[in-house]
Amino acid sequence: MKDKYYALAFKVSWLSVLVNLFIAIIKFIIGFLSNSISILSDAAHSLGDLFTSIIVIFSLKISKKPADADHPFGHGRAEDVGGLVLSLVLIIIGFSFFKDSFVRLFFPREITVNYFFIGIILATAVIKLILGAVTQKCSKKISSPILKTDAFHHYSDVVTSIAVVVGLFFVRRGWVYIDSIVGILVSAIIILWGINTGRVFISNLIGKKESTEFYKEIRMIARSFSFVEGVHAIEVYSYGKNRIVSLHVEMNPSFSLEEAHKVADNIEKEVHHKGFGRCIVHVDIKGEGEKDENSNGSRQNK
Repeated sequence: MKDKYYALAFKVSWLSVLVNLFIAIIKFIIGFLSNSISILSDAAHSLGDLFTSIIVIFSLKISKKPADADHPFGHGRAEDVGGLVLSLVLIIIGFSFFKDSFVRLFFPREITVNYFFIGIILATAVIKLILGAVTQKCSKKISSPILKTDAFHHYSDVVTSIAVVVGLFFVRRGWVYIDSIVGILVSAIIILWGINTGRVFISNLIGKKESTEFYKEIRMIARSFSFVEGVHAIEVYSYGKNRIVSLHVEMNPSFSLEEAHKVADNIEKEVHHKGFGRCIVHVDIKGEGEKDENSNGSRQNK
């Protein structure tokens, strides 16, 4: 399963690199020929997507490494680190072009726009829309947060390209300042996108609690074994795609140590088999648990 995850993630990421490289080059050429700051901002956005795809590949390569003496739970969090770097790159690019667009608003330059340029920008928007859909579909198939982020970066490029096209139509009517306004808008979108995605990856690195449904599923698995009379203290530790699930189960004191160990071992196997992660079960005597079984787990991922 893990090999399938990385194989598909790498394929999609390399496709993104090639497409973004092609689109960024085309947009920069048109931007310099037309002297349009909005097109250049959009080209920088595409270049940013190229860098983010490279960061995705680099992060996946690190996270794929097996556990070692210094990293006993693997390198899974490298994806979140890569995602955070990706977000910072977007923010830096956004601020750079926001400044340039703001200056152009007060010191406009002559802009050359024709329908050929507009058609090329529209074509790149269609290409990025298809790439975003492919990336999002793959992210759902393998449950990859970093691919999901990359997909939304592609969609943001579609939005900014359409905004540029609308602005270019106004420029052709002589409203040159619209080019700077669109450049400011595109830059703002890039900055906001970077901030929002950055918050998600920071939250993952700090450690956020799993959904209530996740804890319910774990509890249901444990309670499905007839000799388990209570479940409490469910804790989840996430390391990218790797999870460590710890829980306490209550059993009757008349149970032998061998019988209790067998039940705990079977619960661990079932939790792992269901894809919730590696599981560690602690056996408690009935009535000595720290929490009642209605607890959803109060500890955060670590």
